[in-house]
Amino acid sequence: MLSTLRYEDLPSYEIGLEKGMERGMETGIKKGIQEGKVKIAKTMKQEGIEIDLIARITGLSIQVIKTL
Repeated sequence: MLSTLRYEDLPSYEIGLEKGMERGMETGIKKGIQEGKVKIAKTMKQEGIEIDLIARITGLSIQVIKTL
């Protein structure tokens, strides 16, 4: 008699799921850090801080800061 195979029951499914979740978390963290840098750069630019200084502090490129 044949039984139904479910991916959830395979050990490799759990490993793949865990790796996928880790990658998703890493991507989310990186995106959050980048968004934080942009927010800080916008505020600094609004306060009249020189673009060169903003770039050094945030690590963002001058081109990116100019577009904010």
